[in-house]
Amino acid sequence: MTGQIDHVVPPAIGKAIVKKYERTGSPAVVEYKEWPGRTHRIVSQDGWEEVADYAIEWAETHQQKAVANA
Repeated sequence: MTGQIDHVVPPAIGKAIVKKYERTGSPAVVEYKEWPGRTHRIVSQDGWEEVADYAIEWAETHQQKAVANA
């Protein structure tokens, strides 16, 4: 996850990291999520609850898929 206006780890870097992970052939689940209007301090900005809810839902969804495929 990255903020759209992140100047510490700009979105272009986040996208490149995701592509690099995808090319490794690792079984790890890798996705990119960019938050409009947010900086590098995503979880300390107003509306942080939306980011936290998204992260929890994402993790639970992918954990359930991993268990189902085990």
